Amino acid sequence: MAEYRPVYTIFWEDSKVLDDMTPEDRYFMLYLLTNTHTNMAGCYEISKKTISGETGYNIEIVETLLERFENILKLVKYSKETKEILVLNWYKYNWTSSDKVKVRIEADIESIKCDEFKEYLNTVCIPYKYPIDTVSDEEETYPIDTVSIRYAYN
Repeated sequence: MAEYRPVYTIFWEDSKVLDDMTPEDRYFMLYLLTNTHTNMAGCYEISKKTISGETGYNIEIVETLLERFENILKLVKYSKETKEILVLNWYKYNWTSSDKVKVRIEADIESIKCDEFKEYLNTVCIPYKYPIDTVSDEEETYPIDTVSIRYAYN
Protein backbone atom coordinates (compact mmCIF):
# COMPACT_ATOMS: atom_id res chain seq x y z
CA MET A 1 0.00 0.00 0.00
CA ALA A 2 1.33 3.40 -0.95
CA GLU A 3 0.53 6.72 0.65
CA TYR A 4 1.19 8.60 -2.57
CA ARG A 5 0.28 7.53 -6.09
CA PRO A 6 1.02 9.95 -8.94
CA VAL A 7 -1.07 9.91 -12.09
CA TYR A 8 0.62 11.15 -15.23
CA THR A 9 -1.23 13.92 -17.01
CA ILE A 10 -1.08 11.91 -20.25
CA PHE A 11 -4.00 9.97 -18.77
CA TRP A 12 -6.27 12.76 -20.04
CA GLU A 13 -4.78 12.58 -23.56
CA ASP A 14 -4.99 8.79 -23.92
CA SER A 15 -7.19 7.89 -26.90
CA LYS A 16 -8.96 5.14 -24.93
CA VAL A 17 -9.81 7.62 -22.18
CA LEU A 18 -10.96 10.28 -24.67
CA ASP A 19 -12.85 8.06 -27.11
CA ASP A 20 -14.10 5.05 -25.16
CA MET A 21 -14.63 6.14 -21.56
CA THR A 22 -17.59 7.88 -20.03
CA PRO A 23 -17.01 10.38 -17.20
CA GLU A 24 -18.05 7.59 -14.81
CA ASP A 25 -15.44 5.27 -16.38
CA ARG A 26 -12.74 7.91 -15.92
CA TYR A 27 -13.60 8.33 -12.26
CA PHE A 28 -13.56 4.57 -11.75
CA MET A 29 -10.22 4.22 -13.57
CA LEU A 30 -8.66 6.94 -11.44
CA TYR A 31 -9.99 5.13 -8.37
CA LEU A 32 -8.40 1.85 -9.52
CA LEU A 33 -5.07 3.61 -10.06
CA THR A 34 -5.00 5.60 -6.81
CA ASN A 35 -6.97 3.86 -4.05
CA THR A 36 -5.24 2.94 -0.78
CA HIS A 37 -5.18 -0.78 -1.63
CA THR A 38 -2.96 -0.41 -4.71
CA ASN A 39 0.58 -1.67 -4.83
CA MET A 40 3.54 -1.25 -7.14
CA ALA A 41 2.56 -4.23 -9.31
CA GLY A 42 -0.94 -2.98 -10.16
CA CYS A 43 -2.56 -6.15 -8.84
CA TYR A 44 -4.10 -6.05 -5.42
CA GLU A 45 -6.76 -7.62 -3.25
CA ILE A 46 -9.98 -5.63 -2.98
CA SER A 47 -13.58 -6.72 -2.56
CA LYS A 48 -16.55 -5.35 -4.44
CA LYS A 49 -17.96 -4.25 -1.09
CA THR A 50 -14.82 -2.21 -0.39
CA ILE A 51 -14.97 -0.62 -3.85
CA SER A 52 -18.63 0.20 -3.23
CA GLY A 53 -17.92 1.81 0.13
CA GLU A 54 -15.00 3.86 -1.13
CA THR A 55 -16.52 5.06 -4.42
CA GLY A 56 -20.11 5.54 -3.26
CA TYR A 57 -21.42 3.20 -5.95
CA ASN A 58 -23.78 0.38 -4.95
CA ILE A 59 -22.64 -3.22 -5.48
CA GLU A 60 -24.64 -3.59 -8.71
CA ILE A 61 -22.93 -0.54 -10.25
CA VAL A 62 -19.51 -1.83 -9.13
CA GLU A 63 -20.24 -5.20 -10.78
CA THR A 64 -21.39 -3.44 -13.96
CA LEU A 65 -18.26 -1.27 -14.05
CA LEU A 66 -15.95 -4.24 -13.42
CA GLU A 67 -17.68 -6.20 -16.19
CA ARG A 68 -17.39 -3.22 -18.57
CA PHE A 69 -13.72 -2.67 -17.70
CA GLU A 70 -12.95 -6.35 -18.15
CA ASN A 71 -15.01 -7.32 -21.20
CA ILE A 72 -15.50 -4.11 -23.19
CA LEU A 73 -12.64 -1.74 -22.32
CA LYS A 74 -10.19 -4.59 -21.61
CA LEU A 75 -8.47 -2.64 -18.84
CA VAL A 76 -8.76 -4.98 -15.85
CA LYS A 77 -9.24 -8.54 -14.80
CA TYR A 78 -11.02 -9.41 -11.55
CA SER A 79 -10.77 -12.72 -9.73
CA LYS A 80 -13.92 -13.54 -7.77
CA GLU A 81 -12.09 -16.37 -6.01
CA THR A 82 -9.19 -14.32 -4.62
CA LYS A 83 -10.92 -10.89 -4.77
CA GLU A 84 -7.92 -9.48 -6.60
CA ILE A 85 -7.96 -6.93 -9.39
CA LEU A 86 -5.31 -6.68 -12.07
CA VAL A 87 -5.03 -3.31 -13.81
CA LEU A 88 -3.71 -4.33 -17.23
CA ASN A 89 -2.26 -0.96 -18.26
CA TRP A 90 -0.90 -0.08 -14.80
CA TYR A 91 2.58 0.68 -16.10
CA LYS A 92 1.30 3.08 -18.71
CA TYR A 93 0.55 5.57 -15.94
CA ASN A 94 2.88 4.39 -13.16
CA TRP A 95 6.16 3.52 -14.87
CA THR A 96 9.47 3.83 -13.01
CA SER A 97 12.95 2.51 -13.65
CA SER A 98 14.05 2.61 -10.01
CA ASP A 99 15.84 -0.55 -8.85
CA LYS A 100 14.28 -0.15 -5.39
CA VAL A 101 10.81 -0.06 -6.92
CA LYS A 102 11.57 -3.13 -9.03
CA VAL A 103 12.42 -5.04 -5.85
CA ARG A 104 9.07 -3.93 -4.38
CA ILE A 105 7.24 -4.98 -7.56
CA GLU A 106 8.80 -8.45 -7.37
CA ALA A 107 7.70 -8.75 -3.73
CA ASP A 108 4.18 -7.61 -4.64
CA ILE A 109 4.01 -10.18 -7.44
CA GLU A 110 5.01 -12.95 -5.04
CA SER A 111 2.11 -12.05 -2.73
CA ILE A 112 -0.51 -12.39 -5.49
CA LYS A 113 -2.86 -15.35 -4.94
CA CYS A 114 -4.26 -15.69 -8.48
CA ASP A 115 -1.81 -17.72 -10.57
CA GLU A 116 -3.07 -16.22 -13.85
CA PHE A 117 -2.38 -12.69 -12.61
CA LYS A 118 1.01 -13.66 -11.23
CA GLU A 119 2.02 -15.26 -14.53
CA TYR A 120 0.85 -12.22 -16.50
CA LEU A 121 2.85 -9.81 -14.32
CA ASN A 122 5.95 -11.97 -14.46
CA THR A 123 5.92 -11.68 -18.25
CA VAL A 124 4.97 -8.00 -18.46
CA CYS A 125 6.90 -6.49 -15.54
CA ILE A 126 9.96 -8.68 -15.54
CA PRO A 127 10.10 -10.15 -19.03
CA TYR A 128 13.74 -11.21 -18.82
CA LYS A 129 14.10 -11.99 -15.14
CA TYR A 130 16.22 -15.03 -15.96
CA PRO A 131 17.82 -14.38 -19.36
CA ILE A 132 18.69 -17.37 -21.50
CA ASP A 133 20.60 -15.54 -24.22
CA THR A 134 23.78 -13.55 -23.99
CA VAL A 135 24.75 -10.62 -26.19
CA SER A 136 28.18 -10.27 -27.72
CA ASP A 137 30.24 -7.14 -27.13
CA GLU A 138 29.73 -6.09 -30.75
CA GLU A 139 25.94 -6.04 -30.44
CA GLU A 140 24.20 -2.98 -29.12
CA THR A 141 22.58 -3.69 -25.77
CA TYR A 142 19.64 -1.98 -24.12
CA PRO A 143 18.93 -1.83 -20.41
CA ILE A 144 16.07 -3.97 -19.09
CA ASP A 145 14.01 -0.80 -18.61
CA THR A 146 13.80 -0.22 -22.35
CA VAL A 147 12.53 -3.75 -22.90
CA SER A 148 10.04 -3.43 -20.04
CA ILE A 149 8.73 -0.10 -21.28
CA ARG A 150 8.08 -1.62 -24.70
CA TYR A 151 5.91 -4.30 -23.05
CA ALA A 152 4.21 -1.81 -20.75
CA TYR A 153 2.84 0.25 -23.62
CA ASN A 154 1.41 -2.65 -25.62
